[in-house]
Amino acid sequence: MYKISELRVKSREELLKLISELKGKLLALRFESATGQLKETHLPSATKKDIALIFTVLKEQELGIVVKEKPVEEKQVAKENVSVEKEDKKETKDEPKAKEEKVVQSKPEETKTSKTKEDKKETSEGDSK
Repeated sequence: MYKISELRVKSREELLKLISELKGKLLALRFESATGQLKETHLPSATKKDIALIFTVLKEQELGIVVKEKPVEEKQVAKENVSVEKEDKKETKDEPKAKEEKVVQSKPEETKTSKTKEDKKETSEGDSK
């Protein structure tokens, strides 16, 4: 697997040569797969993705699109922000638990006022007499 930053540095001729090599490799992998000799079944799809990535870089070069890579420092700051958000979510998860406890505490009071099965049988027997 190639990284896009590695491919953007290469010239058009190098990329075209790399495509022809990968297409040959893909053909060999297809033959291995057809004969049942291919043990690493992920390689054909990975090779196809590499070819597509190279075509993308070629098109970028053709259209004159310049993509700037983000510095590593910004990525680390983004990770720190994500960890802070996760901590905030943990705090909010604790709050509903407290509300659930209140609901559980109020349920026993309701059961005291409701009739049990035995009380209902007694009242129904008394009504039939």
